Amino acid sequence: MLNNRFRRVLALAICALTLTGSLAACSGGDDPAKNPVSPVITTAPSGDTTTPAETEPVVITRENYPDSLPQNLRFDGETFTMMLSSDASKRDEFIAEQLTAEIVNDATLKREQAVEDRFGIQIEWLEVANSAKVTTIRNSLNAGMVDFDLVASETDHLVTLGAEGLFMNWIDAPYIDFTMPWWNPDSNMVDSLSINGQLYSITGDLSRLFVQKHFACYFNKNIMGDHPEIPDLYQMVLDGKWTIDRLTEYSQLVKEDLNGDQQMNEEDRFGFASYYATPFDNWIIAFGQNVASKDENGEIKFNLSNPKMYDLCERLTALYKGENTFIHSGGRSGTTTFFVENHALFTVGGFEWATGMRDMTNDFGIIPYPKLTEDQEGYYTGYSAAGASVFAIAELHDDKEFACAVTEALAAESYRKVTTAYFETALKEKYARDSQASQMLDIIREGVVFDFGFFYSSQLNACDNIMRSVVSEGKNNYASAVAILGRVCEKRLETLVGKYQ
Repeated sequence: MLNNRFRRVLALAICALTLTGSLAACSGGDDPAKNPVSPVITTAPSGDTTTPAETEPVVITRENYPDSLPQNLRFDGETFTMMLSSDASKRDEFIAEQLTAEIVNDATLKREQAVEDRFGIQIEWLEVANSAKVTTIRNSLNAGMVDFDLVASETDHLVTLGAEGLFMNWIDAPYIDFTMPWWNPDSNMVDSLSINGQLYSITGDLSRLFVQKHFACYFNKNIMGDHPEIPDLYQMVLDGKWTIDRLTEYSQLVKEDLNGDQQMNEEDRFGFASYYATPFDNWIIAFGQNVASKDENGEIKFNLSNPKMYDLCERLTALYKGENTFIHSGGRSGTTTFFVENHALFTVGGFEWATGMRDMTNDFGIIPYPKLTEDQEGYYTGYSAAGASVFAIAELHDDKEFACAVTEALAAESYRKVTTAYFETALKEKYARDSQASQMLDIIREGVVFDFGFFYSSQLNACDNIMRSVVSEGKNNYASAVAILGRVCEKRLETLVGKYQ
């Protein structure tokens, strides 16, 4: 276990109460950038102390959003160790070696420095190959050794280890405040993902990849310009009329044999381009459905046989198997290149795809995934659980207050600095091609959903892949697939829940 820490706490008492009062006006997790509040700071004027105090409004923004940690909490001289993957994309999510004038890199380093300065600590990184992480953590903790204060890893890694009882229950964690915007409180992560009051891995703005892995729909403005019958898609979104039927309808307008060989292939132009992976799975959430969720009694139930799932399957089959759709064998990279080279009117993918479209000659737009029908309440998105990092603390950790306080501070600074740099500046101003896309990105971000079936998929027989398999195979056998695979999923769910008794 980690050595016992002698912690020097200079002041713990009144800060949390003070912040609670000033945060009440912030409506829980509402984004302050869109809903500014004006708490009042009272200051005594210099000289005459009998003069009534002056008040000065302070607007709360993302960059200065206050947390609920005690302001003078210190852990002077201590070292906070985060275990993470040594793989390049995962490593870069947390580690910045030096300031480079690249906005996201610099924000990442400033996050680390701000937390170090706040607590008087040093942050160190324990890098482990992604493929070896589960075995490394399991062997270490089962031997009674805690080599890290916080671990960041892929969802399936930590879900597996959490079910083995190796991690702390975040619901009982000191200093972790799930009402704060960096934990996406409006998305009900804790309620959606907990099992019998237990939640062993969480995510949020602390993972930059969590934000990057939100899904969006992209459209080629120049190709759309050749089809004046297609209305303003931005306005259609705002009017609540952007649906899967409209996407399919407009996709059917585009089919061009660019190379003149009388065959439609990768060298030609299509209405829609995609591939069968996580962007496909996101349609379930976009249509307001869940693979699995809690009923009114708090019991976890699969929703695979919901009548809307059959409707969803039919509409996706019409889109993905239509002659105006190109399914790219090159996965994400191939599909992105195909779109960038003006071979498709529409595609769907993560926010991070916009980075790959930076050098695209034609302009592109960004909008949410469409609704199933117009009467759907809002636009929803999931995120790629396979790509985003989730976080856990060992149950054996001997100073959870230290580990949790630093984790909360890192999450808060991520929201203030890294999310601001990536989402508000790089994505909205550097990669997006127009101001309207900024509003669309906010709509997408506000609609993020945590789905129990997606999050625990590795323990549930890949229950989130059933729809994908049925549509990709083109057999129109969703009912039989659910009947067969659903039984296996139900047994796996019973086993999983049993581990949380």
